[in-house]
Amino acid sequence: MHAAEPAALPIPGILLISADAGLIDSVQQALAARYELQTAATLQEAGAIATDFSPVLLLVDVGLGEDDVDLRARLSTDEQLGPVPAIFLTTVEPQEDLIGETLLKPFSARELLTCVESQIKLARVRREMTVALQQSEARYRAIVEAQSEMVSRFRPDGTLLFVNGAYASARGATPEELAGANFWDWIDEEDHPSVSAMLQRITPQSPEIRIENRFETSEGVRWILWTNRGLAFDENGRP
Repeated sequence: MHAAEPAALPIPGILLISADAGLIDSVQQALAARYELQTAATLQEAGAIATDFSPVLLLVDVGLGEDDVDLRARLSTDEQLGPVPAIFLTTVEPQEDLIGETLLKPFSARELLTCVESQIKLARVRREMTVALQQSEARYRAIVEAQSEMVSRFRPDGTLLFVNGAYASARGATPEELAGANFWDWIDEEDHPSVSAMLQRITPQSPEIRIENRFETSEGVRWILWTNRGLAFDENGRP
């Protein structure tokens, strides 16, 4: 029996958006050996091509008759093209606050190839980091949701950003129903001053504090001991 040959890896696709025949020819010569290149004369045409082509990178010729800022803004909001990393090919140094990698024309084949490979690697790292972060958040949420104790995350004004199942159950509601609610509505008014004073003692140097107060549940008022922790602070040390 003969061992099966490994499947060939797909060739990365790059979409060049330009109506400049000379530029298109030079880019094709520089990238043809390593990438599959498709071209489009306009953003609209590029969007249609990207639907089936799925490029890993865009090369965008700023000489499309549009202002640099307007072109980047249109591209960033495009449903098909916006998520794809881009290199802007331009003859003018871009403003410092403009988003996106820029390659000044004219450029050599080596310069283009180096810039392309760098952006593709960077995009790959970003995707891997995004996936890792999503997986980490999913594991964290699963652990929090499984807790039998009430867990919530809230803004300093008491607005709830998240509650777990135990917290929602105590209120006779679902987590979705409590999002955006305010926990002060369920704390006995006599306890407001003391709870507020204790929360104000949370600082970067002392981020955790325990507070016991009356809390209105679906089955009546209960005394509950809370552990509060500041997760983030502004430049003045306020949570």
